[in-house]
Amino acid sequence: MDSNQKIFSRFLEKRNISYNEIFNSVKFGSKDKSKTIIGYCSKLDGLGNEFSDIDLYILDHEFEKRDYLLSYQNCTGVEVINVKGISLDIEYWTYGEILKIITEFQSLTRGTEVNEDILKLVLRLKFGVVIANSEKMNEINNALKLVDLEAIIVNKFDMEARSNYADALNFFRAQDYIVALDCARNSLKYAIALNNAKHGKLILKPKWFSRVYINNNGYGNNVELKEFLHLLYFSNISEENLELHVEEMLFFIQELLTNHIF
Repeated sequence: MDSNQKIFSRFLEKRNISYNEIFNSVKFGSKDKSKTIIGYCSKLDGLGNEFSDIDLYILDHEFEKRDYLLSYQNCTGVEVINVKGISLDIEYWTYGEILKIITEFQSLTRGTEVNEDILKLVLRLKFGVVIANSEKMNEINNALKLVDLEAIIVNKFDMEARSNYADALNFFRAQDYIVALDCARNSLKYAIALNNAKHGKLILKPKWFSRVYINNNGYGNNVELKEFLHLLYFSNISEENLELHVEEMLFFIQELLTNHIF
């Protein structure tokens, strides 16, 4: 049992949820060994708490169409069920569709925009816990080895940070400092997320960007960490100093992007 499996098992134990209850929650797919179940929770990234949701990805050759299930992209269906107070977010995917997505990710180039839901799916497939395995999963794992997720996520966050920075700069020049501040804050968070990703912390949810960066002590750069905390959380902003504060944020973001993308 690897470290992720141990973390996932401990999470289930604390909530008094058995693997059989997980299996029984999966309503669709074949009953033989051709089905794969992959589980994920925030605890695998050292985040979340005992009430965090569990994501389940059910892979099979085919599923019967269920019109009442929600869906997105080419996912067969999505549903949410509750087991002992924990939400299980379940997605059903065919192996064919999964392999098609992974193949497309293998050939992504710098500057290409990616769908965040699909990016999250590929990330979960690569780092999630296999609860029920099948021979087809070997093919998927081999395909995933050819996907450079770190480069894809760094590129995504770089684009987000620069786009928000450009908006902040334009609003600053137009002297709309309120909107400029909002855009600068967004840019700063994505710049920090980029730094996280370059250090192997592939976290997609904005609510965790700062926590991951702080938990890792700014990756040894105490000056940068202190400035980040000051500008984003621990500064007193007033109408009188708003312009100066936004200007300081813009300079800091520019420095971050220069230091961490090259």
